[in-house]
Order: sequence, then structure tokens, then C-alpha cells
Amino acid sequence: MRSQTKLEQEVGVRLQAGDIEGAAARVLELCGAGVRGYLRVALNGDRRVRDAYSIFSEAVWQGLRRYRSERRVVVWAYRLAYAAAKQQRTDGRPKRSTLRRKGSSSGARVLSRTRAATIEPLGAAEDAELMRAELSLEEQTLLTLRIDRGFSWQEIGWVLGRGSAAEPMRRRYQRLVQRLHGAAIARGFIQPEPLPSKLDSLLLSGRSVTRDG
Repeated sequence: MRSQTKLEQEVGVRLQAGDIEGAAARVLELCGAGVRGYLRVALNGDRRVRDAYSIFSEAVWQGLRRYRSERRVVVWAYRLAYAAAKQQRTDGRPKRSTLRRKGSSSGARVLSRTRAATIEPLGAAEDAELMRAELSLEEQTLLTLRIDRGFSWQEIGWVLGRGSAAEPMRRRYQRLVQRLHGAAIARGFIQPEPLPSKLDSLLLSGRSVTRDG
């Protein structure tokens, strides 16, 4: 959190001085690793991740010329990252049914590149991440921003272009986690037990986590 605060301060100082290049470099330095982790979860294939990150980086450089500080810099950055991921999925995303027909060895390779955390109550990390890979981009982003990045509901809604009302995002998150929980039981990944009463406090697995700052 200290690095996040430092990022906000340093970007603001550089923008006030007209140093767009310096501000962009700080955003990419402190948000880059987290954004790459998010893109690895959101997209299938290293090339697509690289292309999306390139789009994101360019958007940071261009967007800082019009940046306003109503939102945290990191939230603003993830809105650009979400747009870049959306563009990559639209431009050439394989059909979801094709992805599901791939063999387990292919799925293992995809999972080995995953850097975001997963939901422990849904079963083994590989099983939970495999289910996450079948979600829509918006659903993937909702989970990543809430569980892995700790964004507020208002911030998530803004990143997704759904407005800043907290309650719709919270309800959608609850429905999504409940749906994943039911799917994990149906697939035999976990025993038929209730979810934790407080869905916001779901444990994270011990897999490698790439965060911002």
C-alpha cells in the first residue's frame, strides 16, 4: 500500500511539471507486473498477453495527457488494461468450446503461466483456476480486481464501465462465486459444503501471486 501511495504522489508531481514521460514510466514500473498477471488470467496465449500489454502501455502514455485524479492511478490503469484485454479477445479469441476440448496437458501449460491468485474454497488451485479460465472476460476481471487486487465495488464498476454503484457489483460477485461453488461441487472438486458466510473474505491459494507495487 505504501508503494501505491508513492505512485499516486509521484505521478501527480510529474504531471504537474508536464513530465508525461516520467509519469508514464512510474505507472508502468509500479503497475506493470500486476497488469501482466491479470492479462495472463484474462487471455489465452503468451502472444495475446504481449499484444494486450503493448496496447495497455501505449494507452498509458497517451491517456496521461488527459488524466484526471478523480480515481486512483492504479484503478485508472486497470481500466486501460481491461480495455486492452477486451480488444484482444474481440480481435481473435478462440471459441470457448475449443478451449474446453483441449487436453489436460494443454490446460496444465496454461495454468502454469497463471500468476493471479485463486479461490481456495473451490478446490485445488488447478481446478479453481481451470474454472476461472472458462469465465467471460468481465467475470474474470471482477474476480481478479476484488480477490487479487482488493478494489472496492465502486472501483470495479468503473473499470468495467458499469458505473460506480457498489450494490450491483457486490450482488454480481456473490452470484458468480455461488455459481462457481456449485460448479465445483458438480464436478467433484469439493465436497457439498456451504460457502463461507462472508464471501469477501475467501482465502487465497498458495500459488504465485503477482500484485501491484
